[in-house]
Amino acid sequence: MGGAGLLATKLDAPVVPVYIRGLYELKQSGRRGYALPGSVTIVFGEPVKFGAQDDPAEVTREIERRVASLAR
Repeated sequence: MGGAGLLATKLDAPVVPVYIRGLYELKQSGRRGYALPGSVTIVFGEPVKFGAQDDPAEVTREIERRVASLAR
């Protein structure tokens, strides 16, 4: 069961999908701490609300689908 889905069904609060573009490219592999200079874009999706009756595992998959759609 996914933690995000469990929280979304229990808290009765909207979930805002967020995708951070460019962060991976800034981080050097094997280097700790600081990222290289560059730009990052944060993309926010539409808020979505789930209910207590929703399956947390399916809610997690839906949140993942929504975040993935923001990456395009």
